[in-house]
Amino acid sequence: AFATLGQQEEALLAIERARDLDPLNLVINTDVGVLLANAGRYDEALRQWDRTLELDPAFEMVFVHRFIAYALLDNETASIESYLKLQELQGRSADEIAATRATASRNGLKGIYRKELADYRAQAKRGETVPFVNIAIFHVLLGENDEAFEYLEKGLARRDAEMVLIRSDRRFIPLHSDSRYKDLLKRMDLPE
Repeated sequence: AFATLGQQEEALLAIERARDLDPLNLVINTDVGVLLANAGRYDEALRQWDRTLELDPAFEMVFVHRFIAYALLDNETASIESYLKLQELQGRSADEIAATRATASRNGLKGIYRKELADYRAQAKRGETVPFVNIAIFHVLLGENDEAFEYLEKGLARRDAEMVLIRSDRRFIPLHSDSRYKDLLKRMDLPE
């Protein structure tokens, strides 16, 4: 709740207290890193995720967040390697991983972002619920802000709980100066 309201330090203190109470909890340990990353403290976040991986080297959530953090740090190689490790942990076949590696080799992170969007379209075609906030994130990362706002509007209309992430997630920073972003926050009753 603190992070949603823009109270990063309070959120970090609360999650660190939770970690102190339950030091082996993988989700809490990962979330400490998430809040550090959202505060722009990437080196600390990466060290925290390394500690989490000491508890469980195959904890997928860490690789999701490392993929994102390295992308925001413009470390494309480390971001792609984190993504490929995530695919491995998710049980993707060697052929699928090789195809992703080839896509990344040809098109870098943008190829991976496009792959993710294609995967979400395939989910929607199968009638599965797709995470509109995640789709918006990949559009932001591609510099496609109009498309990002289209999916954020869909998320708001569907009342997706993940919509609160637009306030604290650093990937949405490119939208902050757009009046549509401020309007979304206002309609969600969140502070700017």
